[in-house]
Amino acid sequence: MVPHHNIHHRWSLLAMPAIIGLLSTGVCWAAEPAPAAATTPRLKLERMLACQQAEKEAVLAEKRKAEKNIVDIETFIRSLTDRPVHYAAHEKADRALVVAQDALTKVEERLRLADRQIGLTLRAMKYLPTTSREESLSLAERAKLGFADWLTDRKLISDAEFDRQWQTTYGFVEDAALQQRLARIIERLHAASPDVDPPVTIRIVNRPGEDGASATRSFIYFDKEFLGRNPSDDELLFVAAHELAHVQLHHVSFGAVESNWKGFEEDWFRKSVEGSHPAYQNGSEHDDAGWRTRMAQYVKDQEAQADLVGAQQALAAGASPRGIKDTFTHLFFDDLKRRLGPDTSGHDPHYAKSLETHARPMDRLKTLEETLGEKFWEREDLASPMPCRHK
Repeated sequence: MVPHHNIHHRWSLLAMPAIIGLLSTGVCWAAEPAPAAATTPRLKLERMLACQQAEKEAVLAEKRKAEKNIVDIETFIRSLTDRPVHYAAHEKADRALVVAQDALTKVEERLRLADRQIGLTLRAMKYLPTTSREESLSLAERAKLGFADWLTDRKLISDAEFDRQWQTTYGFVEDAALQQRLARIIERLHAASPDVDPPVTIRIVNRPGEDGASATRSFIYFDKEFLGRNPSDDELLFVAAHELAHVQLHHVSFGAVESNWKGFEEDWFRKSVEGSHPAYQNGSEHDDAGWRTRMAQYVKDQEAQADLVGAQQALAAGASPRGIKDTFTHLFFDDLKRRLGPDTSGHDPHYAKSLETHARPMDRLKTLEETLGEKFWEREDLASPMPCRHK
């Protein structure tokens, strides 16, 4: 997520009421239509990668054709003599050669863009959890993945309840013009996606001191303060694409499972040893500092994925690379302001806690540079339609 105070990380708040509710309302769930199979983050990214590789193969075929055309023209030119009778043919062939060389240059630019798109997806895939459905996985890991799919399929994390809480706590802003503008931004991103994405509801939330956006499973919240500075459409495309990537990759559901799995494991272990383990004797508690560190890294990985997939989809939807850079520039100055805190005596502790799960803005920009190229925001050949758009 783009802001520093986030929704999709408050997994225990979202997940536990849903889990408890299921235990008492199983009949109601059985009465509902069976949900369609969910697209897991890995399947989505693998589909995106396959589309990009197919596009690259098509561009490579165009390159071979363009190169052959140049060879044919050059062969024809060599067959001509310096005699006056061939002057006109020389001029015509020379013009054709310039056109063919320009065409090859454009194809090579498309090929470089295809490589950058593939690089973004491959880098995003590196941030996927290391577990998979391989038979070598432990029973616990396979159960965790199955549980995540189950949550994702059935929407057991109550977005609606969270939405009501935010409306009560902060209040939503009713602004028809802004809502329409944001809806158009989301429509552009949906149109550029290679998958049929889940629908999202847009909210403008009046959170004092917050300047960004957040997402749950089916809601994207834009802070009033962020919209109040009138960001460009390019900035909005990247911010919205980042949040939409969280929705597309089911980060809330998978994060909820990861967050609550520790408690489940400890409860099971406590019962299995019947209180005999030293960690549970005399009211002592297991030290979970290591777990918190792992969870913080887990969330940072999700944020990196959202940046990479979000940048890709924003560019495919027509955002300029400069708009992505402008987003991080704004976050950098916000980062600086928050580090100074409300006074010069220290830094904002609320913001400091958020840095456990978010890399610094310039570090996030550097990650994109490593894939898109140094100072990619100065390039003009990155904004290109994404291949394999959904029908």
